[in-house]
This record gives sequence, C-alpha cells and structure tokens, in this order.
Amino acid sequence: MKSSGSSLIIERSNGIEWAEGKTISGISEWGVDIVSSRALLSYGVFKGGNGGLLVRGGDETGSAKDSSNVTVIQSTIRSAHDFGITLLGPSHLSLQRNIIRENQGGGIYSRGGELVAKKNKITGNGTSGVVLKNGGSATLIDNIFAEDRIAIEATEGVRLLAANNTVYGGETGFQITNAYLSITGNRLQNPSKVGIYLLNPREGWSIDSNTITGSEAGILVAINNESATTKSACNKKESCIISKNLIFENAQGVVAAGPQGGMIWLRQNTIVKNRETGVLVSSDGSLVFIDRNILAFNGGGILDPKGLVTIKKSVGFDNQFWDEYPQNIPRQGKLFRANPRFRNMAEQDFRPDRTFMFNHTDVGAFTEW
Repeated sequence: MKSSGSSLIIERSNGIEWAEGKTISGISEWGVDIVSSRALLSYGVFKGGNGGLLVRGGDETGSAKDSSNVTVIQSTIRSAHDFGITLLGPSHLSLQRNIIRENQGGGIYSRGGELVAKKNKITGNGTSGVVLKNGGSATLIDNIFAEDRIAIEATEGVRLLAANNTVYGGETGFQITNAYLSITGNRLQNPSKVGIYLLNPREGWSIDSNTITGSEAGILVAINNESATTKSACNKKESCIISKNLIFENAQGVVAAGPQGGMIWLRQNTIVKNRETGVLVSSDGSLVFIDRNILAFNGGGILDPKGLVTIKKSVGFDNQFWDEYPQNIPRQGKLFRANPRFRNMAEQDFRPDRTFMFNHTDVGAFTEW
C-alpha cells in the first residue's frame, strides 16, 4: 500500500490490505486505485477527483489470477468528475452499506467485472446509478436509488439479478439492452419515462413481483432483432415472462413493441388505474399470452390492433376506452372491454383463435369493440 499525493494505491498485494477511516479529497485522479490485489475498505470518505475508487487487474483483459477482489463497507463516494466507482473485469467488487452520490458521470461503472452491491444508497448521480457493460455479472439487492437519470443500465451480455431494490424518481428505473436478467421484488416509484425497459433481452428473462407506478410506461419490452427472443427460447411460461407485478397509475401499464415480437407471457399481474391502456401491443410480431391477470380501472384494458394476443383466465372490469384509436395506430384488429358484472376467473374467456366462449355462466363477460 502506498500514497501518491492524496491518493491511495494498492498494487499487487499478496495479503489482504485493510484501510479503515480514510478521508481522501482534493485529488486530480482516483481516490483509491487497486491493482491485482485483495483489499477491504471501510468507513472511508472519497470525494472529488476523476473517481473515488478504481478496481482492476494488472491487465484490463487479463486472467482471473491477475484480478482484484475488493470489499467496500460503510463508506461515502461522492462528487467525482466521472463515475464514483469503476470496476474493470475480471475483478470482483462487493459494496455494502455505502453512500454513492452526486458523481457527475454516474455512480458505479462495471466493464466485464463481477459486482455485488447490497444495501447501498445510490443517489443523484449524473447519468446512471449503475452502468454494466461487456459481459460480467451483477447482483444488486436491497439498494436505494434516488434521482439518478437511469437507476440501473445493463448492456452487452451482462447477467443481472436485481432484487428488492427501491427506485425513486429519475427518468428510467431499469434499462436493459441485450442482456440476461432477472428483476424481482423491486419498487419503482415515479420514474418519469419508463419503470422497466427491455430492448432485445436475452432468452430466459423474467420480471416478477415488482411494484411500478408513476411512469409513462410501467414495463416496455421492445424487440427488433429476430434472434433476441425466439419461440424456441421462450416457449415456456417460466421464461420470457412478466408475472405477479403490481402496475398502477402509469400512462401505459405494459407495452410490447417492435417489429419482431418474439413471445411474451403476462401471468398473474395486477394492472390497474393506468391512464391510457393496461396492455398495449404495438408490434407487428409480438405473440403475447395473457394468463390469469387482473386489469381494472384503466383507460383501456387491452389494445391489440394486430390481433396478436391470446387471453385465458384473465379478468377485467371497469376499463374505459378511448372514443377513437390513438393516432399512429391503424383502425384494425380488436379492442376488448369488460362488463364489471362479470369477474369469474374460473373459466377461459377466449379460445386461442380469439373467438368468444359462451359455455359458462359469465355470458357477456367481455364485449368486442
């Protein structure tokens, strides 16, 4: 361990370096630069400079034996000119109970690294709270994000588990492009644009048990790559699924968009009080299966201009439709509304060919417009 100016450098250490209670500020480069070492940092304050913490191997493209393994506990990383924390693979970084705030570039940047972040407060960072790129993995659990433009951004084959996080404000909660993901148990409140945005997600993705409110779109899945989500990869209810979410008081509840839709399952969601539509399928090729959901008190229940939705055992009531289709959506396909008197979920409401079934007591439960 050595110092350079006001910085702390840990390089190629054979043991575990422990730095407690360090305050580093007024620096031009990195507060702490860790190269091919094992280190534990606790109760520190790293302020200003290019970044608070840099974790890397001796060679950024190097092997695991040349990597770093670092844990940071109950420290504050703030006011950096770029990202507060940068992790370059294949190194490992564990963050627990830290405050990461007001960094101009963003809170945490990981390129090909292995990141575990639990119970941190990540707030007011310039672009994103967490940015994940170039493969690697991230496990983000029980963190609080507030007023980051994007709370979590993942691209380029990253494997992401995001569980039990809370997101307040900003523009987008989770923005995931071409990555593997499991997003479960999170609460997203008032991101102005989109709660959870998936673009060409990798096969086997799931979004379950989240609460999303106050966005233009609660969940938006956009697929424009034929190989991104295919029938063979998403032919089971257990994968490529949006399930058990509470999606309320957004403009749109769930939107499936893009010319190559793949297959999307909506199962056991509660989609209520969304101003415009509960479920909007604005794609030329999305196959959307709606199974055992509740859609209630939305501006519209299901808007499906291309006739790509299969509905079974779902219930909807008190949905109010527009007098006309919104602009840019052709006047074709089918709209459905539900009669509030009929709420029986025991029988299938539609055949797969979308014709009505009147063989149970709830005759007239749904009306076609």
